Amino acid sequence: MHEIKKITKSNKIEIAIRDSNDINPNEFSFLRLIKIYDFMKINSSEKIPYTKIKDFKVCSVDENKNIERLVNIQNDCFSDHYGYEINSIKDFREELNSLKHTNIKSFFNISKSKSGIWVGYTWTQKNLSNGQSKLSMCGVKKEFRNKGLAKELIIIAINELIKSNCDEIVLEVDQENIPAKKIYEEIGFYTYDKLGWYELLD
Repeated sequence: MHEIKKITKSNKIEIAIRDSNDINPNEFSFLRLIKIYDFMKINSSEKIPYTKIKDFKVCSVDENKNIERLVNIQNDCFSDHYGYEINSIKDFREELNSLKHTNIKSFFNISKSKSGIWVGYTWTQKNLSNGQSKLSMCGVKKEFRNKGLAKELIIIAINELIKSNCDEIVLEVDQENIPAKKIYEEIGFYTYDKLGWYELLD
């Protein structure tokens, strides 16, 4: 699999190439490696145990009733991540509709403080045609990180997918995001493929 990313503000074109392809990017002098993502998966038919984090509550939310808050927390959590572009409500709604048209259902869980402040969230997706599911996004606001909230959110989201008879869940993670990879591996995810983003040199 390889794909072309839209031109960025620097007018550079980026190409993504998976390790499972027969293409060797190192053979091309006009490509410069920018970033590598690990493709991970977990296979489980049993719920995963977890430790409940004190003073915070995880619950599912309806995207139609909470779309503005979901957009805000996603932007808050990912504004400092490579390649992330700030989303508008219109962008978010278009993405949801695009997924629905391909028979993919979205699920959202949020973690909130005792005072009701949203501090983190997960966005999972289930393909209703084949049952395969994906942990698409998981983020926690900067000031609430390193409390175990992400792990709790992820496990609760995964357990809900398992309950709906999904036994394979996939995700993508920046290879340099060591804290996130550590959480995924502790839960039981393993790497099955890699994807490299390459910049086309002038």
